[in-house]
Amino acid sequence: MDKIIRGVLKFNSRMRKDYTADIDRFSQKVVKPLTVFITCMDSRLNPITFVQANPGEVFCIRNPGNMVPHYCEAEAEGISAEGAGLELGCIMNDIGNVVVCGHSDCKAVNSLYAQRNCWHRIQERTMDSPLKSWLSLHGLQTVQKFTKLFSEEDQQRSARGETILGGFKFNFGREEFVCNVDPNNKFNLEDKLSQFHCLQQASNVASYPLLQPYLKKGEVKIHAMWFDVSKGQMHLFSPTNGYFIPIEETSADELAKEITS
Repeated sequence: MDKIIRGVLKFNSRMRKDYTADIDRFSQKVVKPLTVFITCMDSRLNPITFVQANPGEVFCIRNPGNMVPHYCEAEAEGISAEGAGLELGCIMNDIGNVVVCGHSDCKAVNSLYAQRNCWHRIQERTMDSPLKSWLSLHGLQTVQKFTKLFSEEDQQRSARGETILGGFKFNFGREEFVCNVDPNNKFNLEDKLSQFHCLQQASNVASYPLLQPYLKKGEVKIHAMWFDVSKGQMHLFSPTNGYFIPIEETSADELAKEITS
């Protein structure tokens, strides 16, 4: 806590004046929130920095493993903060974009991958470990689908660069598209599952009935992003190409055109 307190003092002396000036400047005009950004609580992620957002532009929801409880699960288990956040952002504040952002070396997803062949262990829920219960409730669907689609042999061949884990479909609220994870086989198997998991959670956003009329009209759009922590590289999922593409000068214009069409 000493470091936290010293950090606040540093903020007070060096940054608070600029911060309050920014808040005052933005409060004098209507600042329309642009995005509901759902991401992991991993301390290496700083979504506001990634997207260079101004105060008031991003509603950020964070939890272990960038989970979005499927509407049926949320309804069965009680109200979810993520569902409430989607309503607050998209319905009450008229936000037109929802981003689910996963990342490499995600400890929550790594745990799911380690238990991929023993679903019964993932299904175990205990108040002694709220984290295990959280992963069980909202990560089991990812693991089940991934292991049904790809055998252990397929996964290992992919790790050796001999095959691609692809050909599966997801839907972000309007139409299905064919997907592949890591078609260039740059990442390890845990990170491949992380990309798959990110797509699963983005599709879960579309399960909320209150969003579905907006999704059908194109007034709300769902996007999946994935951050490579070691390289500091953000990727955006392209439904047209069917995989995550690095956001760079050479790809930015085409990606922006695709997601706004």
